[in-house]
Amino acid sequence: MLCFSTVRRLERDYLAERAEGEALAATLQENRILLDEVNHRVKNSLQIVANLLRTQAMRHRSAEVRQELLDSSSRVLAIAEVHRRLYGEGAVYDTVELTDLIRSIAENAVPPTGGAEPAMTLATGTLLSAPVDTAVPVALIVNELLTNSYKHAFPDGRRGRVTVDMAVAGNEVRIDVADDGIGLPEEVAGSSGGGFGLNTARNLTRQLRGRLEIERLTPGTRFLLTFPMKPSAPTQA
Repeated sequence: MLCFSTVRRLERDYLAERAEGEALAATLQENRILLDEVNHRVKNSLQIVANLLRTQAMRHRSAEVRQELLDSSSRVLAIAEVHRRLYGEGAVYDTVELTDLIRSIAENAVPPTGGAEPAMTLATGTLLSAPVDTAVPVALIVNELLTNSYKHAFPDGRRGRVTVDMAVAGNEVRIDVADDGIGLPEEVAGSSGGGFGLNTARNLTRQLRGRLEIERLTPGTRFLLTFPMKPSAPTQA
């Protein structure tokens, strides 16, 4: 009788634990779906904002204002690229793979100006996951540096080449953006020179506790972004 009672108790405990586990799995699945939906909607909303800015730019008479609006659109799209990687099958909701992110940012930064734009070379073979609070400023910085090269290094339809390279040394990440264009003026290459975009890149670099070095080449300009990689504990959906 005692043995039978013990078996029944163990059976009830097992069924209770099984039901609790199934309830927990269902809750996790609901949370995954919710996170998917949130990130999907954020990405879509950012793309709508970017398209509105681009549409407004195309209708503005001032070339200077038009370019500012287009630059703002590209910044919004850079953030949208991060959120695009935060949902879907296999998504890791607190980390982003930097190699693919930088590749997309670089491809999106190429100006749609026809056949005279400079060639792009990517060498971002190092697979590296980064927390979202690192990925967003990195995306914006790379976008600003590439935009700067395309806007200023190749005036009057000049042909050239832009290269993007990412490497990891110890716990430091190095992202190298270089062009063979006309080069930055000395006053712009200084610690506080340049316009809104370049100073935005400097401010975001400080947020990463990193360094942004600008080197005047013959010919061209090289930007070297170096920052420490935070240790991350990814949460797989």
